[in-house]
Amino acid sequence: DPPDAICADGLSLTPNLVEKVTDLKERFPASPLIVVLNFPRHDEVEELRRMGVSEVVSKPFEHVDLQLAVSKALLESTEF
Repeated sequence: DPPDAICADGLSLTPNLVEKVTDLKERFPASPLIVVLNFPRHDEVEELRRMGVSEVVSKPFEHVDLQLAVSKALLESTEF
């Protein structure tokens, strides 16, 4: 069974993170993907959304921010 949701962590939108996101979306297309980044720029968030990322959480964050992002991604997922 695919995971209910996936959370990926990165410092910024590096080629390694792009590769990781692409791989995760190919392997688990129905699972919502949440990415956590250090102070993401607007263009990084837009690029991640185009890649299929459900939510982007900015570091540092309060635990409730991550909870809300996961909850929102799960609610919007057609598979959950």
